Amino acid sequence: MQRDLQFLLDMLQSAELIVTYMNQCSKPEFVKNVQLQDSVIRRILVIAEAARRVSESTRQILPNSGSHNVLFHPLLNPGSTH
Repeated sequence: MQRDLQFLLDMLQSAELIVTYMNQCSKPEFVKNVQLQDSVIRRILVIAEAARRVSESTRQILPNSGSHNVLFHPLLNPGSTH
């Protein structure tokens, strides 16, 4: 469980950083800034890797903890309800 807590914390911290990065610029600025895009992509990869490593028992308790699709669906399909 301790490892899972660290993975969940990594996911939370990376998500918070993504929000911070994205709140500091407009969409056109983001599109032009490859370094910022790389930073966001790196954080998404951290979340995906941590989600993959969450144990099955924690996934049973927190069903969305191991599913990066739940986290990224809104990012990949803006305006979609699912």
